[in-house]
Amino acid sequence: MNIRLVELRTPVPILERICTDCARLVGPEGQPVEDTVAAVSEFVFVKQARFAEEIARTVGSTAPLTDGANAGSRSIAGKTTATREPGGVVRRVWIPEETMVRVAYAYAQPAEEVEERRYVISHEIAHAWDFFVRGMVSPKELTAEETLAAAFRIHTATEYHCQRLASEIAACIHSSRAVSAALLSKRYGTTRTVVKESAQRIWSVLDALRTGTMDTRKASYIVHQELWSILTDCAQIFATISAITPLADGCEHPWVGTCWEKVLCRHLEAVRTLASSYPHWSADTVRQVQDVWEALGEEVFNCRFAGGGSEDRVVLCGTRDRCGLRGGSDSEELTGWGE
Repeated sequence: MNIRLVELRTPVPILERICTDCARLVGPEGQPVEDTVAAVSEFVFVKQARFAEEIARTVGSTAPLTDGANAGSRSIAGKTTATREPGGVVRRVWIPEETMVRVAYAYAQPAEEVEERRYVISHEIAHAWDFFVRGMVSPKELTAEETLAAAFRIHTATEYHCQRLASEIAACIHSSRAVSAALLSKRYGTTRTVVKESAQRIWSVLDALRTGTMDTRKASYIVHQELWSILTDCAQIFATISAITPLADGCEHPWVGTCWEKVLCRHLEAVRTLASSYPHWSADTVRQVQDVWEALGEEVFNCRFAGGGSEDRVVLCGTRDRCGLRGGSDSEELTGWGE
């Protein structure tokens, strides 16, 4: 096992034990842990303040088009990269100090926090295993400035986000044994929060587009990105319950009975199809998720994407009424999800 520390002094044997224990929960039950660990070229444990810098130096920016102040509840607790280097494909699992400490010193932490951070490490190892199984490398990540410099094209942007969504589905399938019913419930609650934040950003951008205070290219990129973020966040939950029947049987979906129900039911079925056919994914299978993405824009946010000569764009359609908005006040609930 190859372990590298970046400005940390944690004893390597402790980190080896953590990696091995987490790897035991990756892949099908009975898979030799040695095979799982071998898919990781290097485990990198990083000082918290250096984490974003190290990731950016390796794969480029991970910053969204919205600024850091609007990041909301999203956070990066781990990262896996697969890069093509002179010696071949190198798969690295990056773990920041905060995640590592919660697991290494579990006796001093709340049990639910330890379980959640242990899952994070298992999930990142599962990404490495997926990259190994499918022979993939990480997609190129661009800065917001680099992204906005290019004309918006639906196909190009969709291809990138489809890769990300597929990667998350695969990692959740492989790390599902690390998820308890209690952790699933907690993760679903977090998903609901970040989805609501994405919805608020979409409405804000569409309002700015409607009033002419944001240019079409930037609006198109942000709305496109946030719609895919919603589907990717939900896909992580759906893939986990698709992989473990007892979790699926006991899962209560907070979007039932809301304006999200129809489109997220379709998304759940699309993810189940992907989970059952992994790793043999055809273009037709992935197309199901793209259909859900289009439906999400039209049915929940009253927008669609249209092709153009020099550039594609997001288009406002229907009324300005917000899905689930109670009483018509912009200060109230925007999403109607679980309220």
